Amino acid sequence: MLQLYRQILKAARDFPSGLTDGGKIAHCRELAERGLSDLQAYAVAAASSGESNINLKGATH
Repeated sequence: MLQLYRQILKAARDFPSGLTDGGKIAHCRELAERGLSDLQAYAVAAASSGESNINLKGATH
């Protein structure tokens, strides 16, 4: 689990490095926010009910 946490932090540090197009930056930010939202939803669901079955928004689309 610690390895995954480190990979997430490393990716976040570099994301979206090098982009200058405002539209692409906005799109990358939207994807990052959806991914974070999915992780937060999972954490809340797992903590409250022990269930890990949630519907993800699909951060890659």
